Amino acid sequence: NMGKVIELQDLSGKKDKYFIGVDSKTNEIIPLKQKNINLSDKIKGVSLSDEQKQTLMNGGKVNLQGMTGKNDKKFSATLQVDPAGRTIAFSDFKQAKKQQVKEENTETVKKGKGIKVG
Repeated sequence: NMGKVIELQDLSGKKDKYFIGVDSKTNEIIPLKQKNINLSDKIKGVSLSDEQKQTLMNGGKVNLQGMTGKNDKKFSATLQVDPAGRTIAFSDFKQAKKQQVKEENTETVKKGKGIKVG
């Protein structure tokens, strides 16, 4: 993904804004018209703000926390429009429980208490 929306002109001279991506299987460049994207208000149980929607519509990435996966576990990830797959792509997955344990360990160290290992 380019990470932005670009303006392209067709043979008749009409200009439109497109997301550009590369198909991982065929290495083809895939254009997807921006106006054909319809973002949901919620993704994996988390509501998107207008600012987050606008960032996605402009080709940018959005970090979203507190999403619920298929196994009912909370996770966070970075989202971006994937023109080749015609979907929202997820990357940089982090499970909430692991992150919470890490934060608790950091708090313990800051308070001067030792962390038990093993």
